[in-house]
Amino acid sequence: METPSQSTLALLGVAALSIALYSNTQRKKRDQLPPSLPQQFFLGNMKDFPSKGEMWVEHRDIAQKLDSDWVNFNMMGNNMLVLNSYQAANELLDKRGAVYSGRPRLVMLNELIGWDWNLSLMDAEKPHFVSYRRVLSQQFQPSAVAESYHPLIRPEVVVMLKNILDRPEDFRQLIKHMTSSLILMIVYGHRTSPNEDRFVKIMEDARDDSIVASEKYSFVDFFPFLKHLPEWLPGAGFKKLKFAREARSVSTAARREPYLTVKERLVAGTAKSCMMTTLLDDDSLKTSGLDREELIMDCTSALYGAGVDTTSVSLSTFVLCMLKNPEVQRRAQKELDSVTGGTRLPEYADRPNLPYIESILKESLRWLPVAPLGVPHRVFKDDTYRDKLIPKNTTVFANIWAMMYDPEVYASPKLFMPERFIANAGKGAEPDPKRAVFGFGRRVCPGMHLADATMWLSVAMVLATFDILAPTDGSVERPVEVTSTFTAAPPEFKCVFKPRSEAAMKLVRMEV
Repeated sequence: METPSQSTLALLGVAALSIALYSNTQRKKRDQLPPSLPQQFFLGNMKDFPSKGEMWVEHRDIAQKLDSDWVNFNMMGNNMLVLNSYQAANELLDKRGAVYSGRPRLVMLNELIGWDWNLSLMDAEKPHFVSYRRVLSQQFQPSAVAESYHPLIRPEVVVMLKNILDRPEDFRQLIKHMTSSLILMIVYGHRTSPNEDRFVKIMEDARDDSIVASEKYSFVDFFPFLKHLPEWLPGAGFKKLKFAREARSVSTAARREPYLTVKERLVAGTAKSCMMTTLLDDDSLKTSGLDREELIMDCTSALYGAGVDTTSVSLSTFVLCMLKNPEVQRRAQKELDSVTGGTRLPEYADRPNLPYIESILKESLRWLPVAPLGVPHRVFKDDTYRDKLIPKNTTVFANIWAMMYDPEVYASPKLFMPERFIANAGKGAEPDPKRAVFGFGRRVCPGMHLADATMWLSVAMVLATFDILAPTDGSVERPVEVTSTFTAAPPEFKCVFKPRSEAAMKLVRMEV
């Protein structure tokens, strides 16, 4: 039997010592970081990070297991931090927004497909980020929404009511048509075609590509070198299928085609006043030092993807909540009738006098937040919180769902209880979910006031004109349909929209 040589033993000793030193170093590093699950060699927490289904629930469960409201995941050397409480998100993302307003590197979406023009995905260190955000914030500040967009929202909602009366089985499609039609009218002055609309098609195609990219090809974000592989190389499927190249052309079309169409209409004298015509007439953009054409294209085209799905899904959630809670409907309708007398449809001037309608909207947003994990942030530099290190370039997720279902904040969170937001002699109102569902800090949704106005009027008008009833062919459960990597929506469900009265329907027809 051969015995190991002294050199072999020495090498083994050095190797063992190196492994021990490495393990000790890694353990010390882990001790400096926020709480985490045990890690595997090299992989870290890759196998622990929830990536399918209701990920937000799994993240909450992991946090409870660790008895911590924030959890760090080592993803092969990349840190991902999940904040499961409003307190942690507020203290980091809101109060330290200058440090936490970045976006992670999205190789597939931004670098290969070319979505880096989209403000939602744009990193805050980009030189034009501040200018883009300023433009959108000015266009959608509360006073601008009230003055310029309230008159556009109402007719779109009324048309939706009329269409639901005619085709109640298609209510989800009709809700989405309303939101897409409204966005395209506001941004481009474009009236959508009742059949296939070119603007809608290219926007939806671009959206679909972004979902495919984030779901199927996100591995390239962990291994950026893959983007340099040739299309013919076996295993480079995302390029072999020419997906990235084709998706880039769709993304470009979604930016350029509407812009060029509006410019053509301006020359022809047929363009309607809209956000784009306002920006084209804005002399301050000519001297901003930025490419004015690029700025206008980017700011306008970003709004469809950011606003259509989120608003329509939130309204579908509202319908499901009304279907499951008929007593809430009755109380809301009583409040509406006390204000309108049943002789007119509700309007924005009624909003201060309809606190229960306001609470229904808040509770719908809380009960199923459309983006349960929000959009990830990136840390610009090393930071410390609760005596723990948050390294530079850490990706940070806000688990909005966990915040909405925190029993320390919302009593009986699984129940749909609009009254939780109305203060009374016995207790104060519970926190407004809008402080979280529209995002945090410098990445809060710039279109939140438009979305809020659209949803409020839709909720008020639907309840003023219809009873939402259960179908006769079965009950409705409460499952959640995961519609993409980080968004959730109610499952497909059936309901009956019964007109409250012929007088109510007459009011709708009079406004169409």
